[in-house]
Amino acid sequence: MSDKTGTSDNIKGFTLIEVLIAIVIFAMVVTVVFTSFREIAFSAGVINKTGHVYEMANGAMCIMTRDLESVFVEQKPGYQKPGFDADPDPCRFEGGTELTGNTVFPKIRFTTLSHLPVNRDNRGGIAEVVYYMDESEEYGFVLRRSDRIFFSEEFVKKKSHPVLLRKIKTFTVKYYDAEGGEHDDWDSESDEYRYATPSAVGIWLEIEDDDRVLPFEIRIQLKCVREKTE
Repeated sequence: MSDKTGTSDNIKGFTLIEVLIAIVIFAMVVTVVFTSFREIAFSAGVINKTGHVYEMANGAMCIMTRDLESVFVEQKPGYQKPGFDADPDPCRFEGGTELTGNTVFPKIRFTTLSHLPVNRDNRGGIAEVVYYMDESEEYGFVLRRSDRIFFSEEFVKKKSHPVLLRKIKTFTVKYYDAEGGEHDDWDSESDEYRYATPSAVGIWLEIEDDDRVLPFEIRIQLKCVREKTE
C-alpha cells in the first residue's frame, strides 16, 4: 500500500461580480460619509452665523437695558408740570413713531446716567439717549443710538451715531404705566399721561438672517419712575 501525498492550492480569486458588488458597497459608504460631512459642515456654518446674530442682538439688548434701567427724571416736588408756552423738560421721556423709508418705526428719547464715553472723553453726567431707525443700502433697516451729554440744542440724526442692530425687519416698543396698562407711545410732558414716566418698556425685534427671521424680545423695568401728577 502506498502513501500518496500531494499539495493542492485552495486559494480562490474574487469573481467579477464580487468585485463589482464590493465597489458598489464602497461607493455607497463613501457617499453616506461625504453627505454626512457636508451636512455637518453646513450646519456648523449656519450655527456660527446664527450665533453671531444672537451675539449682536444680546449686546444691543444689554445696552438698552442698562440705558433704561438708569433713566434719570426730575422728581416731585422739584418737578413742576409745564406751564403754557414753557420750554420742554430736558429730562422728559418721549416714545413715538416716525417714518423711515416707507415703514413706520418707533423712536425713543430719554435721559440716563448710563453715558458711554467716546473718543477718550471720560466725562460723566446725565446724557440724552435717542434710539431711532435708519436705512442702509448694505444692511437694510438699522437701529442707531445717539448719546450726548450736552443736549441743549435740537437733536439731529447723524450717520456717525453707532449702529446697535442691522437687518431689522420689525421693531416694536410698548410702554407700561404703573397699573400695568400698555401704550403704543409716551410723553411725560403730556396731561394724557399725567406727567408721569412709564414704569416699564417692552421691546420686540425681528432680524433677517438670509431666508430666516429671528425674533427677540425684552421687557425692562425702569428704576427711576415719576408718578402721576394730579
